[in-house]
Amino acid sequence: MKRHKVIATLLASLLMAVSASAILAPGRANRSSAEVTDSLKDSSIFVLKPDSAHATPVKAKPAAINLLARCYGDSIVLRWAPEDFVTWNYLNQVGYNLYRIYTDKSGQYHDDLIAKGIRPQTLEQLRARYPESDSLAFVAVGMLYGKGEVMPGQTREPYGEVGGMLEVYDDQQTKFAFAEMVSEWRPDVAQAIGLRYVDRDVKPGVRYEYILQPAKRDPHGRLPIAPGQVEVTCTKYKPMTYTPAYSDSVGKALNVLLRWEDAVNSAFEVERRLEGETEWQRLTKRPYTSALDLGLTQENTSRYADVVEKPGVYEYRVLAYDAFGDLLVSSTTHKVRVGDLDAPTAPVVRRILIDRDGNPDSLQTITAHIEVEKPYVEDDCIGLMPLYYNERYTGKQWKRLTETMYNPHDTVLTVDVTGLATGMLTIAAVDTAGNMGYSMPVQLRIEDKKAPEPPLNFKASVEPNGRIHLSWSPAPQDRGDIAFYEVAAANDSTHEFMIISPQQMRDTTFTDSVAVDVNQKYIYYRVRATDYASNIGRYTAMLQVERPHLLPPTPAHLDTLVVDTAGIHLCWIAGADKAIILHNVYRRLEGQADWELIASYEADQVAANDYRMCVEDNPPFNNQRRYEYVVESFNSTGISSGPSLVVSAMNDRNTAVDVTLKLIGRYDAKAGRTRLSWDCHGQQPEGERYWGVYVRKPGSDTFEYLISEDLNDLMHSDRVLSAGESADYYVVLLYSDGRSSNPSNIVTVTAPTKQ
Repeated sequence: MKRHKVIATLLASLLMAVSASAILAPGRANRSSAEVTDSLKDSSIFVLKPDSAHATPVKAKPAAINLLARCYGDSIVLRWAPEDFVTWNYLNQVGYNLYRIYTDKSGQYHDDLIAKGIRPQTLEQLRARYPESDSLAFVAVGMLYGKGEVMPGQTREPYGEVGGMLEVYDDQQTKFAFAEMVSEWRPDVAQAIGLRYVDRDVKPGVRYEYILQPAKRDPHGRLPIAPGQVEVTCTKYKPMTYTPAYSDSVGKALNVLLRWEDAVNSAFEVERRLEGETEWQRLTKRPYTSALDLGLTQENTSRYADVVEKPGVYEYRVLAYDAFGDLLVSSTTHKVRVGDLDAPTAPVVRRILIDRDGNPDSLQTITAHIEVEKPYVEDDCIGLMPLYYNERYTGKQWKRLTETMYNPHDTVLTVDVTGLATGMLTIAAVDTAGNMGYSMPVQLRIEDKKAPEPPLNFKASVEPNGRIHLSWSPAPQDRGDIAFYEVAAANDSTHEFMIISPQQMRDTTFTDSVAVDVNQKYIYYRVRATDYASNIGRYTAMLQVERPHLLPPTPAHLDTLVVDTAGIHLCWIAGADKAIILHNVYRRLEGQADWELIASYEADQVAANDYRMCVEDNPPFNNQRRYEYVVESFNSTGISSGPSLVVSAMNDRNTAVDVTLKLIGRYDAKAGRTRLSWDCHGQQPEGERYWGVYVRKPGSDTFEYLISEDLNDLMHSDRVLSAGESADYYVVLLYSDGRSSNPSNIVTVTAPTKQ
């Protein structure tokens, strides 16, 4: 189990050496997990404080027994590992007791001691079971019964000192780690040395709890050990998907270093095959573990060095042993290309001829004819590759001049170098393994006579204070060959443009400050590029930029306002300022603080409609408060006109709610009350609503509002009537915003005359 490390911290080692406490108290064989846990509560040790000669009881953390379980359908396998060598050594002597707790399918509770005194087999039993040729088994045997461990008198430092104690501790932990490691590889060995148990008396679907604890209390009361506990349902184990992350490095002489990441398992098998083959070759003669897995570092990377027979593409996969000895096969493979590392002999560049075809001021094609010589062409040399370097074009790297390679026997390489400036050239000879032999670099002289193209993405942003920020980007074919830019401006598109940028400006941005109090709406800009060969490019198209406007726009004013059953109709006359670009219309209920944007109009659209801006609004019904409207205009600088004068209107059109109410009533003589009830037919619109009850009392000619009832209560009772009197009732569905339904039918209720 990979969690066991050989090197522990000094603090941990000292605590291991001096830990002492009462272990689980003996009792009846069958105990619940709660009872086992409770038995640890009174465990304590006695340690001498430096400033006292008296022993003081101090609680010590018990050592753990790490217990795992796995069901294979017809059996449950238990694997465990004590926390450290001291605990392991003690438990090997006293043995383990294993308890099983479960409730069977009939509901019967079971609490059983199923194994008593589990401990390693004797040396004689192990020798009889395993031949000496079984080196893995004898590793575990040697860890249990072998001699030669570091004794207190054999340490490099005196044993009483920290260094000597740590040296003994490290040796003990190493023995323990190797025993645990072999137990992961070999389930039979794990069982033989008392670290594994198979429970075959299990039933499918039943959940079992296992408790593993020392079979005997430490007679000196120095070693507290917490029991191992685990629960498992008996369902057949399905192997997990194993997908380690692979990487590799290839060295000389066909050497491959395979690496993989695994934070759980510590023992592996490595297999290899040539790409295209179906059978895997096992490279490990016995389970492999990296030194890193012994805890020498905190890394989770394992490495395996391999030497292949010949160049080619090889596939590798790793198989891992888990804590139960099951072999997990990697579901992924890793490909490694192994080739020779000897580069071909380098060619020699003899001469370069430059050929130009076409008009230098337009699309001229430039071709380089490179004369090369390669005295010896290797059998695996597959071609020649021209490479070019000019930091403005290629950055810090060499760039291929062609997508395909030339035949290694060619003596003249014809390469298109159109658009490139003078730079360095080398010819690489390439073999089948990708190794390259480079010629001595030479200068590739290309005279540039083509002017740059006009820059692209020429645009501007304007600040209210009169600052105009211009930006652009070079044409792709000129990128890296631009020496500087020039920006020119004019106040009119028919005027002559004047250069306003500083000399030799290499930035692709420029900021101009313009007057904001002149009588021109626009200013015009152009930009052009000059390359390193002093070729001057053409200007961009004119960029028209609207100057900032600092005066607020003229506010709009109301022209007409009409309210009808369709809603509220408003029409404003907007300001005719040329700088206005946008009009916003806002609405709110009378008394509210915030305005709601209900419409936006572009200024050009409004100007085309004789500066009339008409709004058809249908706000929610409200006959209690008026709706208010304003218009706010903005110019191109973002300056606002401020809100126009507020206009208001009442949206009190038809309020009838289309539902039908049916009312019935009677007089309850026993209770002396009028009883009314009603029902509602039709969909009730959303909104805060309630029932209104109206009454025409005796002697009155008109109905008056009597009371409101909760929406969920469709009944009413009152004591309006005296004996012999009659009253008329109807009910209405009322909304808090003023809407209401038509009244129900009228019901007459008469109180009987007293006998």
